[in-house]
Amino acid sequence: MEGFEDFEENFSVTRKGRLFFLHRAGEGQAIIFLHGVGATVRTWRKLVPFIPANLDVYLVDLLGHGRSDSPVISYDIMVQVNALKDMTSSLGLHEPVLFGHSYGAWLATHYAATSNTKGVILEDSAGLEAQANEIIDSGKRDEYLNGIVKESLKIGANEAVMRSIASNFDKYMLNKEVLSKVTTKTLLIWGSNDEVVPLRFGEWERGLIPHNRFMVIKGGGHIPHWTIPVDTGRAIAQFCGEV
Repeated sequence: MEGFEDFEENFSVTRKGRLFFLHRAGEGQAIIFLHGVGATVRTWRKLVPFIPANLDVYLVDLLGHGRSDSPVISYDIMVQVNALKDMTSSLGLHEPVLFGHSYGAWLATHYAATSNTKGVILEDSAGLEAQANEIIDSGKRDEYLNGIVKESLKIGANEAVMRSIASNFDKYMLNKEVLSKVTTKTLLIWGSNDEVVPLRFGEWERGLIPHNRFMVIKGGGHIPHWTIPVDTGRAIAQFCGEV
């Protein structure tokens, strides 16, 4: 795959279907990258050169995305969490670091709240109760969700999967109860100019996770790993060197 020449392609069988992943073996800490809604492993193309070479890197296509299976199921966030748990168990990854972007950060947070990890990096997280409540109170819930589906289709996402994800918008929100259970070391990364999940919601999340560090990438939008990969890579290197 172009841009991923150092990676091997593989699949992991889970209870809901196969997960496609790219693996670059390393002697250091295992780290799993979880993309945003509608995206694929290709979202990490610009970041890959800045991921420390010693790390044992796994780039995963979530269920219903990319080359992973797209079963006809209800796609709530816990379906993705359980699939990831199946994958980490089968590969013997007992205490990985998770890097989740947006939807992937929502998934990573629930994983970290219920399973062992060495640490978790949350980049411009989706699924925050504070933002969901604001959207619902504004009366623009359907408009917001239709917008997400529309944008995801522009990058080739599966429409049925995207609409199922949107229909489960209200389930398993990241609230005080969930976030307080993330007791592992946590790094929150936020783009200062994020218009999808504005910075103030990152500050809200920061106040509810017990052991966290907060990093704002100046000039970054919702996808700092794509627009400012050098800074994101440095943050990964520092974090993984400390866990």
